Amino acid sequence: MDTLIARGVWTLLVERSRNRVLRVTRDAERVQRLLENARWLSSAYRCPRLEPAADLPRGFAGVSESFVEGTPIREAPETVWESAYRDLLQMCGVHARRWEGRFDLDPVRQELDCWTLPHWLSRAVEGHRSRWEPMLLGCPLLASHADCHNGNVFVLPDGSVTLIDLERVQSVPFFFDALSLLRGSAAVNQSLRRAFLAGHFDTALAEVWAAAGQTWDPEGREGALLAMAMAHAFRPQFARASSRKRREKFIGACEKLRADCGWE
Repeated sequence: MDTLIARGVWTLLVERSRNRVLRVTRDAERVQRLLENARWLSSAYRCPRLEPAADLPRGFAGVSESFVEGTPIREAPETVWESAYRDLLQMCGVHARRWEGRFDLDPVRQELDCWTLPHWLSRAVEGHRSRWEPMLLGCPLLASHADCHNGNVFVLPDGSVTLIDLERVQSVPFFFDALSLLRGSAAVNQSLRRAFLAGHFDTALAEVWAAAGQTWDPEGREGALLAMAMAHAFRPQFARASSRKRREKFIGACEKLRADCGWE
């Protein structure tokens, strides 16, 4: 039987052959954005092939999407986590060459100065300011996947990586996709984060930084994690949110990093 799934504004129909997924919605603009996102990302990332869906009932629009025969990285064997992450970093290095614009650090500084943070986080922010601040100051911006969590990064049978759920493309610091898997609380996120802090990925990260015209600082790994958490809190999707909301996002992101970074 075909499988019918309701997901937000979308209704998904998975073919019984598992070759295609039909995404249907009443929001034609959302369909157009998804198709544009797929075209933009597919030149650097492996991702599903999307085409406009035909012969839908009046009032509906949709896309036909190739089915990904893989496993979310959080469910993949631990033995493939590091190699899969390296494959993601390689794609991020290709994509980072396409940066456009610069990150404005001033709003971050202004809000950060007004926030009351937990003592452990205040110490981390000040202790690593010489690392995270230069990383964000004038940082190249890149229209990125921006949702590379452990359920959207799929590991294929050959060990390579594909990204799914392409709806949230937005302009963020160029390193956002490369570091996003280091922010979660699942076993895979913690394992990759610890490997990152031990320097396992410095060579691959240096290539991502070089692609954006930047220099990777292997001594500034904790600062890079703070920069990623700040970029998360100040994503365009939170631009109209309150400063309190952004503060909560920043603290929440850093809570997941705290134990491995030894922030006390």
